[in-house]
Amino acid sequence: MSRYQYTVLFAVVGALLLGGCRDREQPDSTAQQSSKAGPSDAEKERVKAFWAEHRKATKQRIDRDLVGAAESYQKALHYDPDHAEALYYRAQILNVLDRPVEALPLFTHLLEVDPHSARAHLALGDLYLCLAAPTVWNPARARYHYEAAHDINGEETGPLIRLAWHALVTDDPQRAQEMLDAVLATNPASAAALSMRAYLLHNQGKEHAAQQIIAQLQEEAEAAPAPEGFVSEGDNANQGTDQIAQCSGPDLILAQHQSERIQQIDALRAARPKTPTDP
Repeated sequence: MSRYQYTVLFAVVGALLLGGCRDREQPDSTAQQSSKAGPSDAEKERVKAFWAEHRKATKQRIDRDLVGAAESYQKALHYDPDHAEALYYRAQILNVLDRPVEALPLFTHLLEVDPHSARAHLALGDLYLCLAAPTVWNPARARYHYEAAHDINGEETGPLIRLAWHALVTDDPQRAQEMLDAVLATNPASAAALSMRAYLLHNQGKEHAAQQIIAQLQEEAEAAPAPEGFVSEGDNANQGTDQIAQCSGPDLILAQHQSERIQQIDALRAARPKTPTDP
């Protein structure tokens, strides 16, 4: 073979090898176009529809149209069943509308979406300890969720206040006192904790001390009235509404005038649903 033929042969082989390398390095144009395409038109429409319903629901909630807000949040959840805020507010509104049985699976699903949601644990505790909902009454589950909320948000007093309420409802005054001591050590002005402490003192026959606390609460309320729509410190079952849910734990105490709170606690405890272990 002549030198010229060798030169041509090497040139052809080199071109073939170089072309193969380039083919391997060149990304697939179809896959590249697909990755750049972004969400489909259907997905864009779904997201758009979700936010339209969510914004509508938020406005209705702020305007106190709770029935309308509940429906709009439900429509929003049709487009995004795992949206934490929509789940939370629809469930809370159903609770305020005295529909706790419908609220329960929403809060349960919220915990599946966000296992570290302290407010979902608190809300479930309130539902399971709901004096007005015997079909969901379960003090053991209520305590579990209150303690879970405390584990998540140990610096907040809300879970401890509810654990104290749980102890009062389930006839454990010593545990109630321990919880109240922990709350008042951090927040000496807690109206919920002071109201329950007055109740414990009343039950111990220390009426003068109990009435002193009630008088203190009245003076503080007159000096600094709570803002409109306010129920209690911390997380509560009435956020975004002026109505009081029947399944809202110690918030039911604060809904009463200070002078009536001892009687209110008595009435609430007497109304608790019966369980198979109750006498």
